[in-house]
Amino acid sequence: MRPATRAVRAAALGLVLVAVAVLLAACTPTGGPPPQPTPPGTARPAPSPSPSRPTATFTVWHWNVAGGSGYGISPQAGDAMGAGRVRTVVNSISSPAQGNDLASVNEMCLSQYQAVRRGLAERGWPHDPGGSFSRWTELDGSGSRCGGEPVGNAIFSRYPLAPGAEVFRLPAAPAGSPDAATDPYARSLTCVTPRPYPSVRFCVTHITFLASSAAYGKQAQLDDVRETLDRYVRAGVTPIVAGDFNTGANFRELDGWYTPEAGRRTATRADGSRVATNPGNTGHYVELGDDDATGCRGYGQGTSDTYRDNGPCGTGVRIDLVFVPADRVRGEYWSSTYGPESVNCTLAEVPRAPACSDHRVVRGRVTLAL
Repeated sequence: MRPATRAVRAAALGLVLVAVAVLLAACTPTGGPPPQPTPPGTARPAPSPSPSRPTATFTVWHWNVAGGSGYGISPQAGDAMGAGRVRTVVNSISSPAQGNDLASVNEMCLSQYQAVRRGLAERGWPHDPGGSFSRWTELDGSGSRCGGEPVGNAIFSRYPLAPGAEVFRLPAAPAGSPDAATDPYARSLTCVTPRPYPSVRFCVTHITFLASSAAYGKQAQLDDVRETLDRYVRAGVTPIVAGDFNTGANFRELDGWYTPEAGRRTATRADGSRVATNPGNTGHYVELGDDDATGCRGYGQGTSDTYRDNGPCGTGVRIDLVFVPADRVRGEYWSSTYGPESVNCTLAEVPRAPACSDHRVVRGRVTLAL
């Protein structure tokens, strides 16, 4: 080999070695020790969305309409209470002034659901003509609650929905047991996907009032729902869940839901005293009413006047809730409630008729990272 050739090859080899050294330096962590692997058995936290991730704003509407239990049955049968309830739901959900995007209803008789669906379609829901925009999940098919009809939970969406729904059955009392007779509902979590937002799941649930069993009572069902939402979050999905949780916002059963920040908020009671409204929280979900500066801050406005608890501010218990993952929230969020009387649900055509429901409508707005 000639000397000139050897010199060229040596120079080329030197350049290769310099390039390798530069690459190794770039791959070596600086500013501290290299990251350590997660110990076995330790769950990795879900990654927080990037601030540059796309966002969308949703207005959510929820009501436990109490469709059975003597509150009116079938609009097809000419029942004035049932027809009045349908009219109320259609008018409220589709109100242009409210701008609702996603709506859910607890305890709705099947014919009421069908009538609401027709009414919303006549009002232009969904915005994509011909799109599927509602779902109904049966709670009780015995007919004992709705004059022979099944009763269930409903979802309505201003956006067309992707086909199908994910229905997760919650722990239930053994068939034939006294608890099963006390609460015969087949409790569930039903989730749908708005077609324009494939990474969003809108869900409705209705938690049992039973607290007697660790296997199927209130805590077991709440944990089951939260674990399903956690799986969504870990998969990069943004869930929104609304429903009658049959649990006061500050009850210990929800400590694993609310963020510690909600627990640090205080409010002023009617007597002028300050109260920590929702302490002891360890979770990572935001409830859209938990930062209500005009009411019971950390807790929210009451949603039921008939529950055994009157809330930490004495303004009513909040058991109808809307949760979203805290790390997906962008900017401010809010929630308000209003009674059936404000949506013409006292039904003047029925003398001395009770209000349509013993729950208040819950409405909230939030911007979420998708």
